[in-house]
Amino acid sequence: MENCNERSRRSRGSGRFGKEQKQLKESGKAYKSRKHKPVPEKAAPSQQVCCKCQFACKSLGYPWRKSLFEKFYKQNSHVQGSYLMNLIHLVPVKRRRHGVYENPEDSKRQTTVAYTIPGESETFYSDKRTCHKKSKFSENGRNAIKAHVNSVPRDVGHYTRAKSDKEYLSLDLNINRLFKAFKKLYPESAVTYRFYRAVFTKDFPKLSFRRPRMDTCHTCDRLDCAIRANNETSKAARTKLDVHHTKAQRARDILKENTILSQQPGSDLCCLSMDLEQVMFVPTLVHSDMFYLSQLSCFNLGIHVGDTNHASMFLWHEGFSGRGANQIASCLLRFLNSRFTNKKSLVLWCDNCGGQNKNKFILFTLIFLVSIGLFDSIEQRFLKREKRTMKAYIPEDLIDVIKSARYSPPFEVVDMTQFCFWNIKETADLYINTSKLQISKATAIRIEKQNPAMVKTKTTFSDLFPWNKVNVLKKGKTVNDIRNAELHALLPENKISENKKKESAFYDTLSKGSTA
Repeated sequence: MENCNERSRRSRGSGRFGKEQKQLKESGKAYKSRKHKPVPEKAAPSQQVCCKCQFACKSLGYPWRKSLFEKFYKQNSHVQGSYLMNLIHLVPVKRRRHGVYENPEDSKRQTTVAYTIPGESETFYSDKRTCHKKSKFSENGRNAIKAHVNSVPRDVGHYTRAKSDKEYLSLDLNINRLFKAFKKLYPESAVTYRFYRAVFTKDFPKLSFRRPRMDTCHTCDRLDCAIRANNETSKAARTKLDVHHTKAQRARDILKENTILSQQPGSDLCCLSMDLEQVMFVPTLVHSDMFYLSQLSCFNLGIHVGDTNHASMFLWHEGFSGRGANQIASCLLRFLNSRFTNKKSLVLWCDNCGGQNKNKFILFTLIFLVSIGLFDSIEQRFLKREKRTMKAYIPEDLIDVIKSARYSPPFEVVDMTQFCFWNIKETADLYINTSKLQISKATAIRIEKQNPAMVKTKTTFSDLFPWNKVNVLKKGKTVNDIRNAELHALLPENKISENKKKESAFYDTLSKGSTA
């Protein structure tokens, strides 16, 4: 794809000033040159004929000369130039009056320029230069291109304004690939790449090709816009952005300190970090048949153990379940229940996403794990969000892709099916109430064995500020009730759309190791 951000070089005389001076020059009025020197206006023909040449200029009457002058300066520069070129003729030199030349080619003057004026016709013919000739492509060709582009699946932007009508095609596509698919579909069509591109650009202004996604911090984006506005609030926005970056760096420093501490001999601290990867789509084929098919969304939750540098990846697709708090809590519960460590103090690092990590369902899971004695204390800490950034044909192929992402030690991939998820939301609603906890403002949450229901929170990473304590148990409930709580399986949620189900025959033909 072309880089649309490259700035083209500005030609001389362009801009509003250059256009105005050009119009004045064409009309014969006073104007300023490119060096801003004043040029006087063209003088109208006088009634008295002063010319004494032998070419019968006296025979041209004043009304005719005045009419020709006015009509000439009513035309644009192209018409004026064409008119003058038709009146100028190059003829051989008949007589050389000065100098003696053995060879006439040694003379600087090789031709004579003859100027004529038609005495009968004053017609200024229209200039045919820069006019577009009639297109050789019919309206049927244009309609075929529109129908072809409309047949390709697209989606809307989720990180823009709610009312935006911007649409995106797959990031695996570009105009060249679409054109090749069009020619494969219509081999007899005379449509060229240039015409296909012109129709795509003109008739689909709101359609673009999706770029690889990356998570961005809304605070950074908002403050960046305020700084670029360059007004009275820019200085305050710069200060806020510096403070925001300082807090984010402080959180990363603490994560590094926790990881180093967990690796010390005799340390009782276990440091975990988890993050949900951006949605992966399969198959990632680029041949023309895939342009008209929808792709399957796959989700991958990574959990990293700082003590041992071991990492587990929990992989599932939209046919099994979604990617909400229940799914994240189920993966976390399965991993922490696997007895991967004998340490009793756990620090869990994750991002600030409220729908997945920062909610009462994850909190209930942590309280449950402390209540059953798996850990003596669990502290959940939240990183400040900042900017981050093999082909696969079926979801199982992603397992090989993830494993090969790190050579030593390779990632452990856990294949999550529809029977691996728990309805933690249902159980959490029965036992705890987090309305007074203000969990959205917390930077750290701590749960201790002495009283797992007394949740401690902090809104800063500073050790100088005390912990806030809130009892999250509902009236009539006890920690023993949570310890004996029964988790029910989450009913399978098939998120696959009807269009994708119709295309299942194609996906059935794909297998591991297939090539495009």
